[in-house]
Amino acid sequence: MNSYYSPSVQRSKEERVFVVILREFTDIMQPCTHGHTYEKTAKHRQELLETRMMNHERRSHQYFL
Repeated sequence: MNSYYSPSVQRSKEERVFVVILREFTDIMQPCTHGHTYEKTAKHRQELLETRMMNHERRSHQYFL
């Protein structure tokens, strides 16, 4: 999936998890997802992006119905 977002994965030392920050998503709390491993965090990031894009497409189609 191609996207024009720039997700940032960072290590949270306090909570010992990886967190994802998506600066383009100003309408949701940051960090927007997390995981205990980098791989799990990357999977959550991808799922979040896919969900946001599907929701955007649904809202866009509602205007034409």
